[in-house]
Amino acid sequence: QQQQQQRPVSAPRKFKAAVAAAEAEPEQQLEPATEEQQASSDPFENIDKQVLSKLQAFTDKHGLSSEKGVETLASAAEGSAHLQRLVDELVRELGIAPEQAKKHLRDWQAAHLTLRDIKEQVLIKQQQQSVEPIWRCNVCGRADKPYIVCYVAPYVVGYRKVSIS
Repeated sequence: QQQQQQRPVSAPRKFKAAVAAAEAEPEQQLEPATEEQQASSDPFENIDKQVLSKLQAFTDKHGLSSEKGVETLASAAEGSAHLQRLVDELVRELGIAPEQAKKHLRDWQAAHLTLRDIKEQVLIKQQQQSVEPIWRCNVCGRADKPYIVCYVAPYVVGYRKVSIS
């Protein structure tokens, strides 16, 4: 049983209109990303989930799970010490050939380049439309926050309107 709040009859019309508008307006609803936005906002969707999971474990294990740490790994040159350890770990734990592990890493690095572009687009959208992105990790699903919590494979799931004061 829902109880309706009773408003004083003597309230001014403006107040009544404001209350009615506030009641009709949903509370900070998440504006879902369109199919086009979603397709362009998850550059990691075509990367093997087992590989992403191992990447996440690797970054956690080696203290690289921060934005700077993941960016260092994502921009590392082939043959660097971190990438070679990661290739060895992927080969050992997933039972794949070294060349396939390297290909997965190149794909992941390319996805991070795309992520940089997405972050720039998000910044522009925030400034023009008074919205903030809602980020989620493709691997573990962490977040649904207006900031990136897990940097291995973040993507935008939608936008939330924000008030500018």
